[in-house]
Amino acid sequence: MGDYNEPEDLPLGLMMQLGTNMNAMNTFANLSISEKEEIINYIKGDGMEEDVRGRIEKVMNALENNQSLF
Repeated sequence: MGDYNEPEDLPLGLMMQLGTNMNAMNTFANLSISEKEEIINYIKGDGMEEDVRGRIEKVMNALENNQSLF
């Protein structure tokens, strides 16, 4: 993985959601590499697809509101 600014570095669901929310996308782009990595590892954590969707929703809400997730 690179600096998490390339589409192939992101989980598909997160990439799709970021594409629909410019504010969240800008917030994500301005995070440090370690912050991006923490978010991506959180989303990819163990669980069912529904759990992943819930984690993406939580991440998007935090990014949209420029809030810390952890």
